[in-house]
Amino acid sequence: LICFGDFLVGCYLLIIAIYDTAIFRKSYCTVQIEWMTSLECSIVGIISTIGSQVSLFAMTGLSIIRLHGIRGPLRAPGEVNLIKSIKAAFAVFIIVLASAAIAITPIIGALEDFFVNGVKFSDKLRIFIGTQDK
Repeated sequence: LICFGDFLVGCYLLIIAIYDTAIFRKSYCTVQIEWMTSLECSIVGIISTIGSQVSLFAMTGLSIIRLHGIRGPLRAPGEVNLIKSIKAAFAVFIIVLASAAIAITPIIGALEDFFVNGVKFSDKLRIFIGTQDK
């Protein structure tokens, strides 16, 4: 599960590298606002967040299993059966589902005001003409 999260983060880094070298080149500063508000940036952000959260939750789960092993060090772990396999598959499903929920929540329209791409400056400032209100 950790390797899946790391794979997603690697895909994110590869996509960012491709966008930086092949698409933006030296013009990123002129298209920064368009990029940050684009669908592509949102998708890449979702991939990155899912990858990092899956790795984080998987490492947390492994730490809990290790703590459980320290509590009863000489106890035999028991044999693998269908019930234990279903529990492990369910835990993996919950980890991936929670990671996806954390990643997708910021792009839901009704919750958009809770997640901001920057700082809101006063409308009286005329420096940021043509930018979004957020």
